[in-house]
Amino acid sequence: MEDIEGVIVQPNQHDRWGWRVDPSKVYTMGSIYKVLTRQLSRENNDEVFKELWKLKIPSKVLHFVWRLIRESLPTKVNFRRRNVDLNDVSCPFCRPKEEDASHLFFNCYKILPLWWESLSWLNIVDVSPE
Repeated sequence: MEDIEGVIVQPNQHDRWGWRVDPSKVYTMGSIYKVLTRQLSRENNDEVFKELWKLKIPSKVLHFVWRLIRESLPTKVNFRRRNVDLNDVSCPFCRPKEEDASHLFFNCYKILPLWWESLSWLNIVDVSPE
């Protein structure tokens, strides 16, 4: 009851989902990525990674996920951080954003549809509201 207390019902408007984690109230892969990385930084990373290594998936996939979580994939932003001289660190697919792991795997509007399509063989569907 506390959750709906003070909510004003608008009879002439449609109900909509709202993602409380993001100020825009819109569910995106980027917003869930931010939630997960925040949670991982608060938790004991050693325990999280111990659980990750117990998963029954190929070791190269585990290694990739581990590097993705730790922000250590070879992206342009990481190269720049390691003092590699690059003329351009923008995303090669959509250009305006910098190429980092978060952008490539969770925010790039050109790549995101391809990730969902590649997951379709696992019967994973987009669960975003609206």
